[in-house]
Amino acid sequence: MKMSQRLFLLLTVILAMGVLSGFSHVENSSDQMNSVKPMLSSDDRKNDIERLRGMVETAAEHGAITNAATTRSLLVHLTAVEYYVDQGNNDKALEQLRRFDTLVAQHQNIGTIERSMAIFIRKSTVLISNLWSQTDDGVSISELLGEK
Repeated sequence: MKMSQRLFLLLTVILAMGVLSGFSHVENSSDQMNSVKPMLSSDDRKNDIERLRGMVETAAEHGAITNAATTRSLLVHLTAVEYYVDQGNNDKALEQLRRFDTLVAQHQNIGTIERSMAIFIRKSTVLISNLWSQTDDGVSISELLGEK
């Protein structure tokens, strides 16, 4: 394994840990975890968008995204998601976040994003969209992460 591949793998793991740690800041008791209904503020959603934006920028810096147009397309789409969050239109923001996942898949299929990075971004996007869509249904974070 080349040094650049090792560095990329390490960076991917660190980013994954960062995404997951954003969802694990709940009190230490498992009883409390199971009774907590996650409430996402606009700031929480913006942090999620920033995480995705950071993944795209990091992928571009390390060559996992092969051209500037792809990077720009993904970042512009995340800006649209953020716009709807700012407007308080969470349903539209969620819809656009799901379309972002589709956009990443399309770029993976045409080869402008390396497969491993596309999968990582897509899994992160699905995790975030599931969190966004289930916060109004009384689903606990531990249930969302499959801990129950």
